[in-house]
Amino acid sequence: MMPIRWVARGVGEILIGLCYGWLPVSVSFYLQIGEFNHIIHWVSIPIACTIFNVILINEFPDYPADIIAKKSNLVVRYGKKRLVISISL
Repeated sequence: MMPIRWVARGVGEILIGLCYGWLPVSVSFYLQIGEFNHIIHWVSIPIACTIFNVILINEFPDYPADIIAKKSNLVVRYGKKRLVISISL
């Protein structure tokens, strides 16, 4: 059975933002304090957004190769011009 390719489903960037932004902050807080606090979720949002944007920006140079590999990331789905305009707003 083939593994699920999240990049082909168009949710890879969001999962990376969650796994490298929200998850480490929340888990490290829990490991140090021993409980969850609602404020930690708000604190982790900018970190998750930063990771998401780093991944998104790094997809622009890979655009031709991603089309050939049939990846369905945001740059391939919406196109370079459309995302550049929406990012710059």
